[in-house]
Amino acid sequence: MKVTLLKSSFIAMLAAWLAMWATPTYADNPVTVYKALDQPQTTNQLPIAFDIIFNANPNLPVLPQHIVISGTAKVESFVVTGNARWWKLIITKVISPGTIKPIIPANVIGDNRISAISPDDIVTYKVNPTPKPTKKYHPGHYVLVNPLDDLEIATRSLNIMGVQKRYYWRTLEPALDQYDFSSIRADLEYAREHNLQLIPFIIDKTFRVNQPTPLPDYVINDYNGEFHYIDSANNIDIRMAKRWKLNVEGRYLALIRALGAAFDADPNIEGINLQETAAEGVEVDLTSEYDPIAYHANLIERINVAGQAFPTTRVHLMINGFPRATAGDPYRTVVFVRTMATAIMRVDGVYSGPDILPFSTDLNSPFGVYPVYADLANLMITGCSAQLDSFNHKYPKDYPNTAGLYITDPFKDGASMAGEWLPMQRIFDFGVDTLKLEYFIWREVDPTKDPTQVDTHFKFVPDALSVIINPANAARFPGLILHQNYLPLITK
Repeated sequence: MKVTLLKSSFIAMLAAWLAMWATPTYADNPVTVYKALDQPQTTNQLPIAFDIIFNANPNLPVLPQHIVISGTAKVESFVVTGNARWWKLIITKVISPGTIKPIIPANVIGDNRISAISPDDIVTYKVNPTPKPTKKYHPGHYVLVNPLDDLEIATRSLNIMGVQKRYYWRTLEPALDQYDFSSIRADLEYAREHNLQLIPFIIDKTFRVNQPTPLPDYVINDYNGEFHYIDSANNIDIRMAKRWKLNVEGRYLALIRALGAAFDADPNIEGINLQETAAEGVEVDLTSEYDPIAYHANLIERINVAGQAFPTTRVHLMINGFPRATAGDPYRTVVFVRTMATAIMRVDGVYSGPDILPFSTDLNSPFGVYPVYADLANLMITGCSAQLDSFNHKYPKDYPNTAGLYITDPFKDGASMAGEWLPMQRIFDFGVDTLKLEYFIWREVDPTKDPTQVDTHFKFVPDALSVIINPANAARFPGLILHQNYLPLITK
């Protein structure tokens, strides 16, 4: 009950925050600075976040030199990230305690704008006398393994930094409060024997036809907790937890706490991976009971609870978008995604994602998640995975023209590549150079498979392996070395 009340209060705060966006408090001041929705008014944790909201699109970016940090605290560094009307100010270093009050003076962004801030939005920073626990950190190449496969798939041919293994929620909790972590323990023992790090990937969402539900039966039957959405044209069959419902999310958080108690202290547990934030179909299917305000609040709570449950282990959150807070208004998504990023930073987690797709319009758009990597990669640990779509990604048909893709061509490969498959070298280049990845997760790359006899997505597996062992690439991103006896398989 205590958790429910706390989260209900947080949801009410978020609803009020959204209302302030819709009806600005200060009619005479077209810019308002708000304390971020999840930012305590008094804190000893960094970063400290504020939201900058314009009444109308200023048509010019907000830059750090536009901001004046007043108050009694001494702020040494901060960044500004966002788009159009919605911006986030993230304070990353404070060298003396006190109050923090950011303002935008008049005439600094091309017109006569001046910011307003209420006393309730001034943050007081106190020095934290208790240092944070040191978290495990073994960056490099990891291989993603499916729930029904064993780790031997990833290790029989590769000497890798670690494995990210998927586990269905229903496998880990077959009945209410009855946990079965034997599958993780068996994989952990194997990882330890082979000097590997293990990142358990908790699945509460599946995508494809004929995939089983990832949810325990009691969540489906007793909590009405499964959202089921079918898009036959795209071969999509979504089964996912209704993460926006308090009772469903409460059960998920209980699982995370139990996992933390069981595995945080193990040195070979590198991280705990929370599944992607996208929720296809929830806005068009009324049976979803979708509530964007509750969903965003619950995602922030998910990060915070996982950070508390795993004090020495990094929380990986796969952020790949957010169903819009208001239909037709993507700018609020800009702030929502960045709020999740700052929550990840506070728990020393990993800002991650499920797809490395250099020419994705959605991911590269000003309202997507790739700009967050560009803005904040130097302030947080980053990860991302090359999954099936990365092995099946193409240059635009009118390449090298990338107009409309929100991206400047990062490769300069020439018009002859228009419409062609993207080489895995380019997936690697984009991950390392543009996204600044520290954890590079590869879909199963098994060189013993005949690429002509398996799913077409795997035709580039030999290409991926050759990229990984390339000495020039290893110098840029160490962590994965192919055993020498498998070289002939990828150099045919």
